[in-house]
Amino acid sequence: MFDMDLSKNKATYNFFTQGAAVTEVELDVLTGDWHILRVDILMDVGTSLNPQIDIGQIEGGFMQGVGLYTMEELQWGDEKQHGWIPPGQLYTLGPDTYKIPSFSDVPIDFRVSLLSNSSNPRAVFSSKGIGEPPLLFGTSAFFALKQACTAYRKQQGLENYFTLHSPASVERLRMACADEFTRRACNDQSHETFQPKAHLTEHQQKLSAELNSIINDYDQFKQSVNEKQPNLDLIKQIDQWEEKSIKSVKETADECRNKVVQETKLFIKEIEKKLGKLIEYIKNIRKDNDFNESNLNYLRDKLKETTRQFNNSINITLEQDTSQSFIRKISIKMSNATDSHGSSSPPVIYNSCSSKAWLDLQFHENSKTIKKPDEIEPMYEPPSLIDEQILNRIQGSMIGLALGDALGAHVEFRPHNYLVAHPVTELRGGGTWGLEKGQFTDDTSMALCLANSLIVNHGFNAYDQLVRYKWWYKYGYMSSTGQCFDIGAANKQSIDEFNRRQNRLSKEKNIPKEKIDSLSDRELLDSFPVYCSEEGVASSGALMRLAPVPLFFYRNPQAAVEFSGFSGQITHGDTRVYDACRYYGALIVAALQGESKYELLDDQFYEKHKTWFSGKDLHPDIKSIAEGTYKNDKGYDGGIRGKGYIVNALEAALWAFWSTKNFEDGALAAVNIGDDTDTAAAIYGQLAGAHYGYDQLPRKWTRHVYAEDFMKMLSKWIAYEGECWTK
Repeated sequence: MFDMDLSKNKATYNFFTQGAAVTEVELDVLTGDWHILRVDILMDVGTSLNPQIDIGQIEGGFMQGVGLYTMEELQWGDEKQHGWIPPGQLYTLGPDTYKIPSFSDVPIDFRVSLLSNSSNPRAVFSSKGIGEPPLLFGTSAFFALKQACTAYRKQQGLENYFTLHSPASVERLRMACADEFTRRACNDQSHETFQPKAHLTEHQQKLSAELNSIINDYDQFKQSVNEKQPNLDLIKQIDQWEEKSIKSVKETADECRNKVVQETKLFIKEIEKKLGKLIEYIKNIRKDNDFNESNLNYLRDKLKETTRQFNNSINITLEQDTSQSFIRKISIKMSNATDSHGSSSPPVIYNSCSSKAWLDLQFHENSKTIKKPDEIEPMYEPPSLIDEQILNRIQGSMIGLALGDALGAHVEFRPHNYLVAHPVTELRGGGTWGLEKGQFTDDTSMALCLANSLIVNHGFNAYDQLVRYKWWYKYGYMSSTGQCFDIGAANKQSIDEFNRRQNRLSKEKNIPKEKIDSLSDRELLDSFPVYCSEEGVASSGALMRLAPVPLFFYRNPQAAVEFSGFSGQITHGDTRVYDACRYYGALIVAALQGESKYELLDDQFYEKHKTWFSGKDLHPDIKSIAEGTYKNDKGYDGGIRGKGYIVNALEAALWAFWSTKNFEDGALAAVNIGDDTDTAAAIYGQLAGAHYGYDQLPRKWTRHVYAEDFMKMLSKWIAYEGECWTK
């Protein structure tokens, strides 16, 4: 028998297990419905005899606890509420009369860990009991739900203590989320308990009393109605900031943990590799019976060296950045929505640090060569499922862009008459840049930079986009070769200007240069001039990389169109670039939303989707294209050109899409126009890929696309983070 006086040392507490659980829930305050977003459980089971069984027991126990504390309501017979049940008799005898957890109640992100280095030498095989204790972790879901109710009640002006009985059923949660509707059905107007009104007469009496109270207080109410009310929308934004900050901390901690595990595994693998070579050497000399003292000394020295490396282990330390606040401080200020020139500034989703380090600048161990996209550690899957049809279109657009780029790369700058004599019919390597089959150029590299920025920042951050373009220019970030090549004059000029502005800011604000790329101060980001292009720059280097923006924001067409324009404007200052990106972004959004090819190519597309353009008309040159000037049966002979000028490039891409019936024929048509072949085909591939979908791209080509798996996973994160941004 257990003696609660532990000082007597008579208890069998060596077998007791313990643990902790943290649960994150999302509660619909209008219905009382909820679900668990994530749970983290750490359990001490000593030395686990079978981790799979133990983890399964913990998961099952937790779900039983969730049912016990949030769903399984006991109903006994009484005269008032359950008159149809004999007094004192339990009605809810089984799952047919009370609710139990189902598959849909399992946490979206379910993480269970066993405490390491927790041996229990006084127990059988150093283990501890596990049994039913994990059931108690279900209370974390209960209290998380109560905290959610508390937060909502504060918004309603109710900060008093309230009782939430277990189980926290949907009905109880809805009543706890006090509002005008619950007040009509709640006996206790202080909302400290949640018993429904028992009798209509009592209900009518209370209504009469409330009416009299309202009449008596009418004069005071009339005076107060003119007073400034709290800005609930702003409070909601503050709540969102709080949630995102907590999420950022959790994600960063998880990534650091994963990094430690990965680096340790790599270190051990390297040691095993060295040891394997020595063992193989021993086998060979023993087999040949050909060894002497020199061989033995060599083996002893190598063994000592490898042992010393292993004992010293890998040097991993935790570095804390104290130069900047990890969680960005927020403040309330009033400001004008436009700058001195009257043009809107691109909105910025601030993020104090990268929450997805695998998309940041990474070098190999020698610190000299950069990790290329196909060398970056495998990315983990997004925490929720992605709509397969949408993912098919997003992957089609991203891979389609890369395919067009790679298809045209080996004949870039070749004139039309050359391609008439030597038409491109297949994906090939060599040519202009000497690339391998499927390797891409600047078009796709910059698109990947843009996609990474959207994912890491959970939205549009022009400063971070320019940082990543600079990484590509300076280090070869997201390049298929590990080096920057084929950079256009406009992009080069803008990146150089951005670098100069960064250096000025570094000197003025005394910011170390190694910190300037991770700038997180809100005021500095707000004031930084991100439009780095000279006026009148109208080349196609912005349109070629566009796809990630409309793919990310497609659920909000107005935002997608406006951000598409901003994404081009930061490096290309001409209005035609801004409007070309807006128009093409709208086409990609429409393709993702399932509009037919006929609807996409409708001469009235712009007029029918005018609300997406926020009342801003298109430049006449772009508007004429939107009205169908690209529909030219003669192609090149009719004036279609694959030049670097934005108007030509847009027209050529749309002509290729209009004049063909599948992705392959359209891509070849775009390339064989000549001149800036890779860009024309890359622009075509964005829209055509979104329309046809990844599964309709020619597999004989896609299997050769450089870093295809990386881009397919990146597409999943574009879909996931875009959905989170919309919510």
